[in-house]
Amino acid sequence: MNAVNLLLKGGFVTMEKTIALVGTFDTKSKEYLYVKEIIERNHYNVITIDIGTGFRGKPAVPPDYSKEEVVKMAGSSIEEVL
Repeated sequence: MNAVNLLLKGGFVTMEKTIALVGTFDTKSKEYLYVKEIIERNHYNVITIDIGTGFRGKPAVPPDYSKEEVVKMAGSSIEEVL
């Protein structure tokens, strides 16, 4: 039952919590996927963010935000950072 249905039926409404899982997905993406699955089984949302350099390859599991997106949001480029 979602929060809207609970509200309409006079129940309690809870806010969903989101956890940011930040790491180097070029080397540890499978491990982060394992952690993400554990967190999700405990009823939390997860956003994955890659801060790896990419020198060791591409992530085996794509993050929600790639390293390129992270540096772009910071007003820079991957070339400038590396």
